[in-house]
Amino acid sequence: MTQLAEKTAIVAEKRQVCRCENSEMQKLQDILTSADVQGTSKYPSTSTSWCLRQSVAQDEWRKARSYHINCLLSCNVAPENNCSRCTSPAIIRCRDCMPQEWLCMDCDIHIHKKLTLHNRESCIEGIYKPIEPTVCCVKEDGKYTLVNQVCLLPTVRPVQLCTCDPSNFTESTGRVIVLVCINGRYDLHLPNLLCRLCLAHWTPDMSDLISSGYWPASVNADTLFSVDVFSTFEEMRTVAPGLSRQGFLRMLERRTCLFGRAGKIHGDVFQRSFMEYTFCQYAQADEGLAVDAPADEEPAVDTPADEGPAVDAPADEEPAVDAPADEGLAVDAPADEEPAVDAPADEGLAVDAPVDEEPAVDAPADEGPAVDAPVDEEPAVDTPADEGPTVDAQADEGPASSSLKSCTFLRMLTEAGV
Repeated sequence: MTQLAEKTAIVAEKRQVCRCENSEMQKLQDILTSADVQGTSKYPSTSTSWCLRQSVAQDEWRKARSYHINCLLSCNVAPENNCSRCTSPAIIRCRDCMPQEWLCMDCDIHIHKKLTLHNRESCIEGIYKPIEPTVCCVKEDGKYTLVNQVCLLPTVRPVQLCTCDPSNFTESTGRVIVLVCINGRYDLHLPNLLCRLCLAHWTPDMSDLISSGYWPASVNADTLFSVDVFSTFEEMRTVAPGLSRQGFLRMLERRTCLFGRAGKIHGDVFQRSFMEYTFCQYAQADEGLAVDAPADEEPAVDTPADEGPAVDAPADEEPAVDAPADEGLAVDAPADEEPAVDAPADEGLAVDAPVDEEPAVDAPADEGPAVDAPVDEEPAVDTPADEGPTVDAQADEGPASSSLKSCTFLRMLTEAGV
């Protein structure tokens, strides 16, 4: 029982402490809320609490909501205005042409013949309706109606088509082309220029389209993508990695319908064109660095070319390489010394000399010259320089051995006094 009473007392003390803290915090909050600083506005200060700032902002929006609704409703009613460029009744509104957004039929055709990418609205029967660039307003039987018209793709134009007077140039429509920009899809035509005098003709090619800020969706350039679309898609992928390609294209299709146009955008065509554009961008950056860097380093690059003669120097040293060839002669010198080595062989020849003196068997007195015969045979000794004949000389050693026997026999006869 004693322990239970102690625990109950501890719990009571903690509760009392919490009540005191809560009361102190409440007093502090009341002081901060009720504090009024001289020179401040009639609204309470929002610098003390985030919750207070949010509640004040919400109250302000709630008070202005009814006014915003009335303004929005009044904007949907088309007023009867005159054209911003003439005194005719306005039938077209183009917010891209602000502040002169109100246009009559003639001014609308004249202005938007070149500004084909503007988003317009018709004011027929007092209701705003988005219309395509390929539609214009005409008056038939006292009523305004919408009819189709041909719109040209905005592109760069040649500086000079020919030397004729520009008043002789006529502009016509070319083949159909699809343009996809950040506001969706546009169905347009390529422009053609023709000189009536010299018949000079011009239509934009691939270089003109790329210079105009477009990128082809295919090699034939039947569809073009604005470079702005690619840059926007790349930035959105960077800040929102979870964004899919299909989601981005669905957004472009929604914007197409929002401005009164229609048409689909193919995801595979967009992906292929985007990847090709990205690759060309990186290739352009790499080539720019590769071209700029060697331009400054050309002297350093050319110095090895000046060292070409130094590389060829070994070719000039071929005589030094040939020196061993001269040493080959020195190596061959021992071949010239072979007569010294063959000296015993010469003695053998001297002994063999009688081979040539077989007829001298009957005249031993002529043996002296026969002994001198090896002297005349020195040219035969020189043949070992060619070493081939030397081998042949050795091949003739067989007859030399038989002549040795004959010589020995003759000596024996001489000693016997025959």
